[in-house]
Amino acid sequence: MAQNYRQPGHTIDVTNNALSGRSSGDYVELSNQFGGVLVNDPEGNRGTLALDGVYELPKATGQSLNAGTKVYWNNGPRQVFTTASGNPQVGYVIRGAANSASTVEVLLHPD
Repeated sequence: MAQNYRQPGHTIDVTNNALSGRSSGDYVELSNQFGGVLVNDPEGNRGTLALDGVYELPKATGQSLNAGTKVYWNNGPRQVFTTASGNPQVGYVIRGAANSASTVEVLLHPD
């Protein structure tokens, strides 16, 4: 094992510098990386983010998404959608979602 190896990287510990606590299931953007909060994380504490796996995320209604579609994070309404410009990639749709659906299953995978 390399002497500078630290951890596998499926999860990372980060300090919550947000102005409020984060709850398990919240979504966090770290520059161009996206992670899911695994456990409740009070403001100022260190918490764990998942960087891979499949998560059910809120999506823009009125937009149908097919399996394999790249999705991006819209931080205003805090949901995924297909507009790439100025938005970090979250990953790929795993199971398609209809226009009327409010969530979609996404494999976290930034490019």
